Amino acid sequence: MNTLKVTSRRRNSLHAVARLLIVAVCVAVVLGPATAWACPGCKQALAEEGQGDLARGIYYSVLFMMSVPFAIVGTFSFVAYRAIQREKQRLADLAARQAEEDAN
Repeated sequence: MNTLKVTSRRRNSLHAVARLLIVAVCVAVVLGPATAWACPGCKQALAEEGQGDLARGIYYSVLFMMSVPFAIVGTFSFVAYRAIQREKQRLADLAARQAEEDAN
């Protein structure tokens, strides 16, 4: 009987999360076009009414959007690498200290 309550609670919480996700997607769809027009490069290029400027604005926007994921992954990788190296150094120092204590 107790497991039924836990399963029922879990199911209710999953339904609540699903509802929240649906609402978030609907809000994103409704507010998405307003956000897309907020792109500074495209907005400025459209204001100047030059097709060359529009193409340049789109080009730089795409470059910026493509570089951000690489910057995030690179930063995360660097932080993880540094943490691993520090832990290796800490373990090596600990082993050296232990060997020194055993020798004395």
